Amino acid sequence: MLCQHCHKNQANYHTVSVINGQKTEEHLCGDCAAALGKAGMATSSLGGFGSFFNENVEPLNLAKMMNSFFTGAPEGVGTPAQTAQEPLPCPSCGMTWRAFQQEGLLGCADCYQHFADLIPPLLRRLHGHTEHVGKVPEGVSTDYSEKRAVDHLRDQLNEAVRAENYERAAELRDEIRAKENEAKAPEPGTADGDEAGDGHA
Repeated sequence: MLCQHCHKNQANYHTVSVINGQKTEEHLCGDCAAALGKAGMATSSLGGFGSFFNENVEPLNLAKMMNSFFTGAPEGVGTPAQTAQEPLPCPSCGMTWRAFQQEGLLGCADCYQHFADLIPPLLRRLHGHTEHVGKVPEGVSTDYSEKRAVDHLRDQLNEAVRAENYERAAELRDEIRAKENEAKAPEPGTADGDEAGDGHA
């Protein structure tokens, strides 16, 4: 997406403002954002007020700020019992849960599986839910929404089995299979569909 101001450079500053119920989106390149005084908006809106009143204020430290979200307690608060229950490090990369709490980044893809019991409660505290419900980027095919629909059906299936509602579970299973088969079937007019129809290789 090009900058809405100069129409030359790639936009890499994206802002959304809601004023009197009116939503306005702005997409600017780095040069125009700096020229318009909007390049530092993200940091100034979080930590700029302290430096406005007192130049000796410590700069914003995201890890410290998020610590209460990760641990459920303010920074520096904790008991020996909490530290004794810390899970083992990730076997693949050695990342510890405490290191993740401090850095805010997991070490490898296996960390998601290793810390699977700890991540959903954290996401619920941070975002209010554990699945993405926001915008889908332009250019992403409808496969994404179809996958989300199938995932939702699987959740319902698991819940039906847990509740021992086997008739509903069978209906959901059949619905999932139908959606998956529909997704696998080649669309008419595609290369796979044409080859099957005319017999030419």
